[in-house]
Amino acid sequence: MANSYAYAVARIRVLETRLLTREQVERLIEADSPDEVLRRLGDSRYASYIAEAGESLDFEAMLDKEALALRRLMGEITPDPVLTDAFFLPYDYHNVKVYVKRQGAGGEVADLISLAGTIPPAKLKEAVSNHDYSGLPPAMRGGLQAVDEQTSMAVDPQRTDTILDQALYAQIFDSLGQGSAHDFVRDLFVKEADRINLRTLLRAKRDESDLKVLTDSLLPGGTIEPSFWAKALDMPLELLAEEPTVKRLSMDEGVRFYEKTGRMTVFERLMDMAQMEKVRAARHNPFGIEPVIGYLLAVENELKLIRLIMVAKTNHIPEDKLRERLRDVYA
Repeated sequence: MANSYAYAVARIRVLETRLLTREQVERLIEADSPDEVLRRLGDSRYASYIAEAGESLDFEAMLDKEALALRRLMGEITPDPVLTDAFFLPYDYHNVKVYVKRQGAGGEVADLISLAGTIPPAKLKEAVSNHDYSGLPPAMRGGLQAVDEQTSMAVDPQRTDTILDQALYAQIFDSLGQGSAHDFVRDLFVKEADRINLRTLLRAKRDESDLKVLTDSLLPGGTIEPSFWAKALDMPLELLAEEPTVKRLSMDEGVRFYEKTGRMTVFERLMDMAQMEKVRAARHNPFGIEPVIGYLLAVENELKLIRLIMVAKTNHIPEDKLRERLRDVYA
């Protein structure tokens, strides 16, 4: 029974009632301080994490505990672990990046290691420390070997991130099989790769990078034609916003905002919301993967919302600037 979509969707329908509402998020936005944000989360499902941590709460640790709980839930209910695991591969690559950077910085990088990935962090740490990647997935192994090659000449943290991001998407697409459920998930990642590549284009234009630098930084798996990049790199932003490729991906508003302000906040918010709209539109299928993925992404979106609000309150970012960044809730 636990391997059926009907069972998974029934579990999800109950859990959806515990997601943060718009009203709850609004109360978090209006809080005066990070401590007040956490106090207002006390009437949500995050209350147990807050009570457990007491005065020493590390909100990033709290968010990772919720991400781990989400992965365990998916392991219990998903009829197709390959599909749900694809959404937890970024945690593996986050950990790999932290271990690579710690090694390069003599162990002084303080970024949190996540427990929500699909590979035990200790295994990743050992592989990076020993430069022995034989026990890792092929795409990750190839990415780390490429990192070793480039760092043997000169350490470039940005290039390291790019190489590992490319390996992440290669692994995601390599993992997906055939069938309608796989097609649904693959399309989510294809569109995500396209939108991230458009963001890379905007950064390349800002930095006045050449075409090779741009194309060497693109993620695999997208649908944008190679001929688009050369044309777009020299195109004024106001014309880029009108390009059919940009409009097809619903990113024209983000490009226009970037043109006016030089800020990527609206573009990045629209990236997430376009994905959320796709799963929201398909969430009512009672016998498919869509509601399961919808809930998974809803929780991931919630974690981003809380992180954005906590960082904004910690750094005294004005409320109007915070709202530029905030995604909508799933409900």
